[in-house]
Amino acid sequence: MKYLPLLGALAVFLSSCSTDPIPENILPQKKMAAIYIDMHMSEQILAEQNMAYDSAKAYFLDTYKPKVLKLHGVKTAQFDSSHSFYEKKPELMAEIYHMGVIDTLSVYESKKKVKTSLLQLAEEKK
Repeated sequence: MKYLPLLGALAVFLSSCSTDPIPENILPQKKMAAIYIDMHMSEQILAEQNMAYDSAKAYFLDTYKPKVLKLHGVKTAQFDSSHSFYEKKPELMAEIYHMGVIDTLSVYESKKKVKTSLLQLAEEKK
């Protein structure tokens, strides 16, 4: 009997750790991961253009974001509501990024560094 309050507290804690099901109107995590990869790659392309931050942000929102969403067959409102949902649930957002977003972007960055190094070597030999 003396463990009853402890068991009750443990039950409350464990039930609070369980995740609620993702609503039907929210994009699945795998779909969001694929979209985030393309979004981040688009941002990187713009960053390499040396545009002013405000101009790059406006260009991304007006041009790249709609194209990425169209590529994935997703409407802006659905993406925005899904993004907001996952932002409020950091554990789910972390799962999305661990579904390949981080790895894909790391590989891209590594390839870019190798390409830059090779270009620098080629220039030095001239």
